[in-house]
Amino acid sequence: MGYSKNRPIIQIDNKELSLRLAEKALQSDLDTANQNITDLELSKASKTELQAIASGSPKGTYATLSALQTALPTGDTNIYVVTADGKWYYWNGSAWAAGGVYQSTGIAKHSVSYDKTDFLTVGKNLYNSAKSTPDYYVDYRNGNLVADTLNQVSDFVPIEPNATYTLSNQNMVGQTKDLSQLAFYDSAKNYVSGLPNTGLQQLVTFTTPSNVYYMRFSFENTKNEGLMIEKGSSMTTYELFMYVSDKLIVSRLEKGIVDDKHILATSNIVVKKIGKNLLDISKVTTAYYVDYTSGNLAANADSKVTDYVALLPNTTYTLSSQISGDLSQLAFYNQSKTYVSGLSNIGLQEYVTFTTGANVYYMRLSISVTVTDGVMLEEGSAKLVRTYPS
Repeated sequence: MGYSKNRPIIQIDNKELSLRLAEKALQSDLDTANQNITDLELSKASKTELQAIASGSPKGTYATLSALQTALPTGDTNIYVVTADGKWYYWNGSAWAAGGVYQSTGIAKHSVSYDKTDFLTVGKNLYNSAKSTPDYYVDYRNGNLVADTLNQVSDFVPIEPNATYTLSNQNMVGQTKDLSQLAFYDSAKNYVSGLPNTGLQQLVTFTTPSNVYYMRFSFENTKNEGLMIEKGSSMTTYELFMYVSDKLIVSRLEKGIVDDKHILATSNIVVKKIGKNLLDISKVTTAYYVDYTSGNLAANADSKVTDYVALLPNTTYTLSSQISGDLSQLAFYNQSKTYVSGLSNIGLQEYVTFTTGANVYYMRLSISVTVTDGVMLEEGSAKLVRTYPS
């Protein structure tokens, strides 16, 4: 083969040529890489957002995005949580932008209302008088609170859309101006509409709009007791506000110590077990009986003894059994579970009625070891129709 002696000689063996060709990127690979880089640029967090995230926990909370925008119209470097949608917001340089749903490390105390649970409801009366705000009234035209030393306003009361309710004050029969204007709100507690002049009557019945989930109403400062909001078109017998679950009723109570079947009433509430039967014979100590003369437990293979059963002082109870002879002696105790007195030979009859002493708060009962149900302790002096278990 001839070649010009002025042309450079390129000598590459087959092995080196193969390696160089293998190193050469295909155009399609380069296109894919370029697209990946573009995607990363598009999804990359902005410097402003990264600074906001790095600032740590939210600086504060606002009820709505509008409230945040009003408070900080030019933004800052912190993040804030908006409770209306549960998202955290950061300033992106020109506006407040959502960064996603905020996951807090815990739930703040008293931050969950009963209507947000799946185990707690309320009784007939939806109004909790312990949560009213004194020296304000609610403006029915905008839902805002206005300072007024003569009035007070309820907390947000959960209600249902397209439902009929009756608001009344049963302590003010025949009087007027005990109620006042009210306002309705949506699920985010934004104002929807209102009713004026409800105080011109002792009660008012209304039907909620389709997008209403809360209400607030005003009334005179001196007329907090006797108020009731109930579902329906008529006023029924007054009932205190109470929480209700499948097994518990929570209601207001005068401050003071109550038994451990209830709770320590440090915030004017008490938990009381539903049902007639106060005995739980699944909680027993087997092969013992309780000595009615001392309140102590004594060994006996034919008996078993209940746990401490919470009672009220100066109260009448009826203890009964489906089978005569299943019952035995019992003992009473004070708040400290110290023995007070007892009853013997109750097993000789099918039921026995007794009244507790002034300092009695607990009792323990001996029963036959063969008993698995059919024993009942109920408040009152009459043996009622028994339900096992209650």
